Amino acid sequence: MVEQGPTHRVLTEPAHAYTRLLLAAVPREGWDPRQAAAARA
Repeated sequence: MVEQGPTHRVLTEPAHAYTRLLLAAVPREGWDPRQAAAARA
């Protein structure tokens, strides 16, 4: 576990870089897998 707190805060304001990368990888409308991959570089 790298981050903990209220679900809403963790999902909308992640403090840890790994949490941000995980959220960037979730497919959704307008999601571009190339941007998710670029965020890891």
